[in-house]
Amino acid sequence: MRPPSGPRPETTRAQVPRSRRWLAAALDALEAGLAARDDEGRYRGPLFVGGADEEDEAPKRNDECTLQDLPRLLDAVLAKLHHLHVDDDVDVATFYDAAPRGPSLVRRLLERVRRACPAASVDGGAPRPATPAGEPIRVGFFSGRLRRSPAVRLAVAAAAALGRDGAFRTVACCFPTSPADEWTRAALAAFAEAAPLPADGPGAARVLVEARLDVLLFVDLPLDARALPFASKRFARVQAALVWAHFGGSPGLPQLDYYLGLDGAADQSKFAEQVVRLRPMTLPPDPPALGERERRRGADAEARRRLRRRHAAPDAHLFVVPAALDRLAHPAGDGALAAVLAADPKAVVVVAAAKAPSEDFPDRADEPPAAAPPVAAALQRRICTSGGWSLASEACGRLRVLRPLPVSELRALARASVAVLDPTVAGHADGLLLAAQEHAPVVSRRSGVVDALAGRGQALVADDDAAFGRAALRLATQRDLRRTAVAAARANADVLFGGDAGGDADDLRAFLAAAAGRHPLAAARAAAALRRRAALVVAAAVAAAVAAALTLRALRRREGPPPAPRRRRAKGRL
Repeated sequence: MRPPSGPRPETTRAQVPRSRRWLAAALDALEAGLAARDDEGRYRGPLFVGGADEEDEAPKRNDECTLQDLPRLLDAVLAKLHHLHVDDDVDVATFYDAAPRGPSLVRRLLERVRRACPAASVDGGAPRPATPAGEPIRVGFFSGRLRRSPAVRLAVAAAAALGRDGAFRTVACCFPTSPADEWTRAALAAFAEAAPLPADGPGAARVLVEARLDVLLFVDLPLDARALPFASKRFARVQAALVWAHFGGSPGLPQLDYYLGLDGAADQSKFAEQVVRLRPMTLPPDPPALGERERRRGADAEARRRLRRRHAAPDAHLFVVPAALDRLAHPAGDGALAAVLAADPKAVVVVAAAKAPSEDFPDRADEPPAAAPPVAAALQRRICTSGGWSLASEACGRLRVLRPLPVSELRALARASVAVLDPTVAGHADGLLLAAQEHAPVVSRRSGVVDALAGRGQALVADDDAAFGRAALRLATQRDLRRTAVAAARANADVLFGGDAGGDADDLRAFLAAAAGRHPLAAARAAAALRRRAALVVAAAVAAAVAAALTLRALRRREGPPPAPRRRRAKGRL
């Protein structure tokens, strides 16, 4: 693939900083995949699509396309434009340049999309003036359809916390889903009002303008391609994006003023914009209709046993990787799964994603259902031969790559497993949240995501593939260790999901009020500052008066006592 600005100097692995070597390996694998993407025997993830190699080839114009076609269009254009290099900060999920060479990759993507799909072009509106004092601050949350994801959980938690404060009014700005699933209905209930977006770009932009927002938060910007055209325009006085594990760096959109994320979710050095760190908030769990049942012996336990027997022998050690196939596009995680199969002869590793009840259109980059079987077979072959493991056919047969399962079935499978595996380098937040909700132990690579979501004894963290396999074997064979991890998972679930969604979120409210130009504590802080200043002035005046009095006394002592007054002699009478 031709680089956009001439050939790049070669960087040897020894020149890569130790903290960046995981990225070097991932980029090497991605470049190899791009070079061989026409080979049917190799896994072709979201980037490994067909298309012209020439960067300057203009995309074909399609006047009938809508915003729903945008993910596939961006997927194809991205494969033509992107040139990977180890010196670039690259988002591990969507491969945006955080330090772009020349024009921003995102801006180049959007320009090509506008030419190919005129319906995806949007124009921003004039933001409304600052909200007058006494009126609630209108905060919009832009999401494709509030799909079940960690970023949406954070947005729903924030909306629930703001909804308990009369100073804010939350607005859900998302595309309609038909039919809406239980998660979407539960998420929409956390917002004060909804502004449904039509499928055409100009119509959706008009709805955003008419919503009269003070602050617009983009919830799942890297995951939902339809958000990109809107994030490149101005629809509110302040615009920000929520940062979760899918952000590897800034996408370089000038209309985004801030990035908001939980403490530890983002590295400020990868953002030219300000990153606002929020204290952890209580996240909403799955609604009851998505598989939440009382954990008891009986029907639920029997269902778990049947589900387990479907995928593994009764004495097998079942491990679950709750991730879509595109999350395993990086071969960097292959060795960890191969190590589990090699270390434990009874291990059975099941890879499956949660199937949403309503997948009426592909709203994020993912493989189409028709390509799942060949992709799964190619992925299985790649894992079994990765990292020099060369697993035998028996061990490789214990790796099961399944089609997406219903959420309730995947949750039951996690509860019945020895542990949930997270072999990804950057950390798979959705799988870790599932493990916390189902009180399942975790074996993971070291990342900030696992520290934030599965710490406090629930996760066994490994620094290399061999250690990953040994950790899984210990959980499968040492009952006391697994019992301790399950107890830690229960405590972790109480921290993540216990109480009201969002908690108090004082720092979020303070930021939004300040960003909207009306900080509720500004007057009190100013008054306190004036009181402190007045007290200092009075104290300084008193100190000056005391100092002057002491100086005067000292001067008088040096000059000696004053002379006694002379009495005039009275004249005598004649």
